[in-house]
Amino acid sequence: MKQISNFLILILFCTTSCHSQRMVQKVSEANKLQINKEQFIGKPFKNLLSQIGPKIIYVYGNPDNQSTGAVGGTYIKLFFVDKNEVKKRLSKHEEPTGITGRFELEPKNNRKPIPLGGINMTSRELEKAYGDMIVLGVFVNGEN
Repeated sequence: MKQISNFLILILFCTTSCHSQRMVQKVSEANKLQINKEQFIGKPFKNLLSQIGPKIIYVYGNPDNQSTGAVGGTYIKLFFVDKNEVKKRLSKHEEPTGITGRFELEPKNNRKPIPLGGINMTSRELEKAYGDMIVLGVFVNGEN
Protein backbone atom coordinates (compact mmCIF):
# COMPACT_ATOMS: atom_id res chain seq x y z
CA MET A 1 0.00 0.00 0.00
CA LYS A 2 2.84 2.37 0.87
CA GLN A 3 4.51 1.68 -2.48
CA ILE A 4 1.30 2.53 -4.33
CA SER A 5 0.89 5.81 -2.47
CA ASN A 6 4.54 6.72 -3.09
CA PHE A 7 4.10 5.89 -6.76
CA LEU A 8 0.98 8.09 -6.99
CA ILE A 9 2.78 10.96 -5.28
CA LEU A 10 5.68 10.60 -7.72
CA ILE A 11 3.30 10.63 -10.72
CA LEU A 12 1.49 13.68 -9.36
CA PHE A 13 4.78 15.50 -8.81
CA CYS A 14 6.04 14.68 -12.31
CA THR A 15 2.86 15.77 -14.05
CA THR A 16 2.63 19.07 -12.18
CA SER A 17 6.31 19.93 -12.56
CA CYS A 18 6.41 19.03 -16.24
CA HIS A 19 3.79 21.60 -17.19
CA SER A 20 5.48 24.93 -17.73
CA GLN A 21 3.99 27.90 -15.99
CA ARG A 22 3.12 30.96 -18.05
CA MET A 23 5.17 34.07 -17.46
CA VAL A 24 2.06 36.26 -17.20
CA GLN A 25 -0.62 34.85 -14.90
CA LYS A 26 -2.42 38.16 -14.24
CA VAL A 27 -2.77 41.35 -16.29
CA SER A 28 -0.73 43.22 -13.67
CA GLU A 29 2.25 40.97 -14.54
CA ALA A 30 2.32 41.92 -18.25
CA ASN A 31 5.49 43.99 -17.76
CA LYS A 32 7.39 40.70 -17.31
CA LEU A 33 7.12 40.25 -21.08
CA GLN A 34 8.97 43.51 -21.73
CA ILE A 35 11.54 42.78 -19.04
CA ASN A 36 12.22 39.36 -20.60
CA LYS A 37 11.76 40.42 -24.23
CA GLU A 38 15.09 38.88 -25.27
CA GLN A 39 13.43 35.47 -24.89
CA PHE A 40 11.01 36.37 -27.69
CA ILE A 41 13.06 38.48 -30.12
CA GLY A 42 13.91 36.57 -33.28
CA LYS A 43 11.34 33.88 -32.48
CA PRO A 44 7.77 33.27 -33.69
CA PHE A 45 4.92 35.28 -32.17
CA LYS A 46 3.30 32.06 -30.93
CA ASN A 47 6.11 31.79 -28.33
CA LEU A 48 5.09 35.16 -26.89
CA LEU A 49 1.39 34.28 -27.00
CA SER A 50 2.04 31.04 -25.12
CA GLN A 51 3.35 33.04 -22.14
CA ILE A 52 0.18 35.12 -21.74
CA GLY A 53 -2.30 33.58 -19.32
CA PRO A 54 -5.08 36.21 -19.12
CA LYS A 55 -7.66 36.19 -21.90
CA ILE A 56 -6.85 38.48 -24.84
CA ILE A 57 -10.04 40.21 -25.94
CA TYR A 58 -9.30 43.10 -28.30
CA VAL A 59 -6.57 43.45 -30.91
CA TYR A 60 -5.52 46.14 -33.34
CA GLY A 61 -2.50 46.66 -35.52
CA ASN A 62 -0.92 46.27 -38.90
CA PRO A 63 0.31 42.70 -39.41
CA ASP A 64 -0.15 42.83 -43.17
CA ASN A 65 2.49 45.49 -44.05
CA GLN A 66 -0.06 47.33 -46.17
CA SER A 67 -0.26 50.70 -44.46
CA THR A 68 2.20 53.52 -45.02
CA GLY A 69 3.06 53.33 -41.31
CA ALA A 70 4.55 49.87 -41.81
CA VAL A 71 7.86 51.18 -43.11
CA GLY A 72 9.74 50.21 -39.95
CA GLY A 73 7.91 46.95 -39.44
CA THR A 74 4.52 45.67 -38.52
CA TYR A 75 2.83 45.48 -35.14
CA ILE A 76 -0.05 43.95 -33.23
CA LYS A 77 -1.34 45.38 -29.95
CA LEU A 78 -3.17 43.10 -27.53
CA PHE A 79 -5.65 44.18 -24.86
CA PHE A 80 -7.36 42.31 -22.04
CA VAL A 81 -10.50 44.48 -22.27
CA ASP A 82 -12.92 45.07 -25.15
CA LYS A 83 -12.84 47.95 -27.62
CA ASN A 84 -15.47 49.98 -25.75
CA GLU A 85 -13.52 49.73 -22.50
CA VAL A 86 -10.32 50.81 -24.29
CA LYS A 87 -12.12 53.88 -25.70
CA LYS A 88 -13.72 54.64 -22.34
CA ARG A 89 -10.40 54.52 -20.48
CA LEU A 90 -8.59 56.56 -23.13
CA SER A 91 -11.30 59.26 -22.91
CA LYS A 92 -10.45 59.51 -19.18
CA HIS A 93 -6.73 59.76 -20.04
CA GLU A 94 -6.16 56.27 -18.66
CA GLU A 95 -4.50 53.60 -20.72
CA PRO A 96 -5.48 49.96 -20.28
CA THR A 97 -2.65 47.44 -20.19
CA GLY A 98 -1.57 46.64 -23.73
CA ILE A 99 1.14 44.41 -25.14
CA THR A 100 2.63 45.44 -28.46
CA GLY A 101 4.55 43.04 -30.61
CA ARG A 102 6.66 44.44 -33.47
CA PHE A 103 7.57 42.13 -36.32
CA GLU A 104 9.89 41.71 -39.29
CA LEU A 105 8.65 43.03 -42.61
CA GLU A 106 7.65 40.22 -44.94
CA PRO A 107 8.13 41.19 -48.61
CA LYS A 108 5.58 38.72 -49.98
CA ASN A 109 3.07 39.08 -47.18
CA ASN A 110 -0.45 37.84 -47.84
CA ARG A 111 -1.67 37.97 -44.25
CA LYS A 112 -5.22 38.93 -43.46
CA PRO A 113 -5.28 42.56 -42.31
CA ILE A 114 -6.82 43.53 -38.99
CA PRO A 115 -9.77 45.86 -39.71
CA LEU A 116 -9.32 49.56 -38.98
CA GLY A 117 -10.34 50.17 -35.40
CA GLY A 118 -9.36 46.66 -34.30
CA ILE A 119 -11.23 43.42 -33.72
CA ASN A 120 -12.08 40.98 -30.96
CA MET A 121 -9.73 38.00 -31.27
CA THR A 122 -8.67 35.10 -29.08
CA SER A 123 -5.11 33.87 -28.49
CA ARG A 124 -5.89 30.80 -30.59
CA GLU A 125 -7.10 32.91 -33.54
CA LEU A 126 -4.02 35.14 -33.23
CA GLU A 127 -1.70 32.16 -33.21
CA LYS A 128 -3.37 30.62 -36.24
CA ALA A 129 -3.27 33.84 -38.29
CA TYR A 130 -0.03 35.45 -37.11
CA GLY A 131 1.82 32.92 -34.93
CA ASP A 132 4.73 32.44 -37.32
CA MET A 133 5.59 36.15 -37.57
CA ILE A 134 9.08 36.86 -36.20
CA VAL A 135 9.16 39.18 -33.18
CA LEU A 136 11.48 42.20 -33.27
CA GLY A 137 10.29 43.88 -30.11
CA VAL A 138 7.90 43.62 -27.17
CA PHE A 139 6.48 46.66 -25.41
CA VAL A 140 3.99 46.90 -22.54
CA ASN A 141 2.16 50.04 -21.54
CA GLY A 142 -0.90 51.11 -19.61
CA GLU A 143 -2.30 50.07 -16.28
CA ASN A 144 -4.68 47.20 -15.56
